[in-house]
Order: sequence, then C-alpha cells, then structure tokens
Amino acid sequence: MPMSGNPQLAEDSGASAGRNLGLGLCAFTLMLDGLDNQILGLVMPSLMADWGLERSTFTPFIIATVVLMSAGTSLGGWLGDRFGRKPILFASLALLGALTIASGLANNPSQLLVLRGLSALGMGGVMPNATALLAEYVSLRHRSLSVSLGVAAIPLGGVMGGVLGSIILPAFGWRTMFFMAGGITLLAAFVISSLLPESPALKTARSRPASPGRNEPGEAGYAPQEGPADHGGKQTIFSKALRRDTLALWCALFFSMLGVYSMINWVPTLLSQQGYGLSTASLGLALFNAGGILASVVVAAAMDRYGSRKPLLLTGLVGGLVAMAAIPALAPGNAPILAIVPLGAMGFFIAGMQAALIAFSAQVYPTAMRSTGMGAMMAFGRLGALASSVTGTVILGLGSAHFLAAMGATIVIAGFTSLLARSRAASPRPLRQPVAAAT
Repeated sequence: MPMSGNPQLAEDSGASAGRNLGLGLCAFTLMLDGLDNQILGLVMPSLMADWGLERSTFTPFIIATVVLMSAGTSLGGWLGDRFGRKPILFASLALLGALTIASGLANNPSQLLVLRGLSALGMGGVMPNATALLAEYVSLRHRSLSVSLGVAAIPLGGVMGGVLGSIILPAFGWRTMFFMAGGITLLAAFVISSLLPESPALKTARSRPASPGRNEPGEAGYAPQEGPADHGGKQTIFSKALRRDTLALWCALFFSMLGVYSMINWVPTLLSQQGYGLSTASLGLALFNAGGILASVVVAAAMDRYGSRKPLLLTGLVGGLVAMAAIPALAPGNAPILAIVPLGAMGFFIAGMQAALIAFSAQVYPTAMRSTGMGAMMAFGRLGALASSVTGTVILGLGSAHFLAAMGATIVIAGFTSLLARSRAASPRPLRQPVAAAT
C-alpha cells in the first residue's frame, strides 16, 4: 500500500511495507545519533596520546556539544513542522555526516572543537524529526511503543560505536573512526532522501487545517481554541491551550535527564569511591543502560494499554523507592553482584522515565507542531544533562547515600510533574474544554 496515497495511514491498523520501512529507517537514524554521542569518548584516549592533551582539554567540547545540540534540536523541530520531517531529517544527517568526516581531518584541538560543535547542530535536528515520524507512522494505540522503541535504538548506537571502535581504533587510528562514522551517516542521509516517506499525518494537517470542534486527523481530541489565537492567529507551543503542557514536559524532562546523565557520568566514580573495581564499575553502567532499554518497551507498552497517567506516576514513585533501596546495597564491602543489580533496576526506572516522557510528548502535541514541541522539550531537557556535570560532582562529594537519594528525587519530581501535561491521544473532547491532568 503506497504511503503517499493513504493520508490516514497513522490511523490505519493494517501494516504496510512503506510504513515498516519508515519505522526501520527512523530507528536506524536514532542509532546513528547514539553512535555520534559516543564517538568523542571513544577517540579521546587516542587524541590525548597523539596530541599530548589532558582530559580537562575536552571540557569545552562537552559543553559546546550540549549547548549546540540543544539549539539544533529546537531549530530542527521547528523546521520539521514548517518544511516537512523528511527534508529536515535528510539535511540534519547530511550536515552531521559531512562534519564528522571533516573532524577526521582536524590538525589541532581548536579545529576539532569547531567541527564537533557544528556537527552537534546536525545531530540535534535528527531526534525531534525521527521521533515525530515514529509517532505518525502508527496508530494512536501504538504510538508510545513506537517512539520508545526508536529511542531505545540510541544506546544500541553506542554499542555499535564500541564494536567499531574496538576494531578500527587499534588498527587504523582515530581519524578513520571519524571517517567511518561520518560515511555511514552520509549514506543513511541519501537512503532517507530516496526511500523515507513523509509523515502522512503532517500532509493531512497541512491540507485540511483543524477547526474548532473538529479533531485533527490522527489527533483525537485536538482542536484549536476559538477566538483570536496567539501570535498572529497561529497556535504555538506557548499558546494558552498548550502552555501548561509545554512547561510541565520541559520541567519533567529536565529532571529526568539530570538523573540519567548523572548516573551515566558518575556511576563508575561512585562504585570506585565505594571500593569496587573497574570491571564492576563497567558492568554496573552496562546494567544501568540495559535496564533503560528494557523499560523503553515495558513502560511504553503500559502507556499504550492503560494511558499515560498511571505508568508515569508508578515509574516515578517506584524508581524513587528503588534508589533508596540501593543505598545499603552499594555499601563498601558488599559482593559486587549485590552492588550492580540495583543499578540495573535504577536504569529501568530512571532511564525508562526519559523514554516514556519523549513518547508521551508525541501524544501531547498535535501534528502541525509536534516536531516543534518535541524538539523544544528535548532542547530544554539537555540542560539537565549539562547541569549533571556540576551537580553530580557536588552531590557525590557528600557521599554515596546523598547521591542515590538525589537520583531518586529526580525521578519522583519528573513523574509528578509529567501529570500536569495532558495527552490528546485518547480524549474525545476538544482542547478548550476542561480535561484531566493526563490520560
């Protein structure tokens, strides 16, 4: 069934080859996002050896990457709503691939800093458009699961980077690693340009704008407000109808990413501080990531089945309890297995909350502004990732118990804050009518 001839595909329960191809390609682009996230860390030891650098030299790289990626995420989402998901996804991948290849030609840290910073703009544009497409290729009942499975591909990209690095770096060096990663990304960009279908829901939204009292295709319960609209008659993510949802999602994802990146950045140090060896620290971080991948499926499936409210609340509450239970488990002198198993459970709830929030946001925003809304949310959430580099150091200095308790607090706050946002996926009522906090 050709996708271009079926603008209602997002609501069609029958599978199609075009839709499945689109889902696979979007998931693969998110894997490339994960690969690029890991590449600097993979080549850092080689760069330090070749150029005689200290580890502190790379702090500006990390800051520039997070800041410019946030800008790229917000801009890429807005452009995706304005010009289409497919062309902006292609442009983002092409920019990322070309600049990654160019990074392999850098001759000093300053050149590499500029190239990696600019490539972060391209990387930022990938996620809001790929996740919006994942949401719009499937029916409403499977939307959370589709987006979460795509987000779960990001850590798989990190695994791909580790495998490539173990083969390429010892034999060919760090420049070849950049060439390989950039080449794969450029190839993916041209495959996207040739084969990826545009969002059918976005096409329909453009051809038949929603009016008061009528649901937008694929968006049960959405209708713009009657009367004068904000910003020259156009709805925005800060219009009265969506302002509360936008602020709630921003706050929830900020605390979620603060917790996720605090764990990713500081778990090895935490375990080392408690007297555990490097192998235990590596395994603990691996279990944390594995727990997040599993949660991407389980929590999203629960959201599709029971609505967003209960799964998000339970993920926050149980995650907070698990973090508190991990405090005695990570005490010095315990068996390594006793220390790392709770980290896997924390990954399930803390990293799982992040995937669930991204999936939930696809149900909050209507088609015409979905990429904008999701992109802005992810951009603000990345500030939590940036804050983790400072807060993690301070809290870890107070001791492991304070650190784990703080991690529990981040997920509880994220869970409760998310309840202030309202899903439009299941409510049959127009947006202007009073609705519950979440479906």
